[in-house]
Amino acid sequence: MRRPRVLITGPVPPPPGGIASVIQTIVESELANRFEFVRFGTTPTFFTPRNLLHRGPNSALARSFGLDGAINLESRAKLAAYRALLEPAPDLVHIHSSHAYDFWLGAWMARIARRRGIPALLHVHGLFDVIVPTWSRAKQAAFRRA
Repeated sequence: MRRPRVLITGPVPPPPGGIASVIQTIVESELANRFEFVRFGTTPTFFTPRNLLHRGPNSALARSFGLDGAINLESRAKLAAYRALLEPAPDLVHIHSSHAYDFWLGAWMARIARRRGIPALLHVHGLFDVIVPTWSRAKQAAFRRA
């Protein structure tokens, strides 16, 4: 019998972090006997000062202004690779995110999966009860829709 296929997204080490540790725990647990896990890393690229001038306007600065999900080539490349992993369609997409860049990228991923009829679980880690009230109304509405 075929095991259900779960596409699990989120940051991957290095550096090791809380979300990466949670994902690693899931894929190495006994659940791996019941589900086929396919991992997709969403760790943002961090640039050294040497290549910041070359790539900075497109990535580091865009991310700092919160525009990464809309205009950054790194995000577009990740979304294109993610779309490719949706063929053949997994039985579930399990998206891990924190606030800021990870959340908005995860929200787009959930939207893409749902539009294709694939169930998507957006697993949000962090202090959203503290962060979300500081956002604009438009951002809060987008958060609720995700």
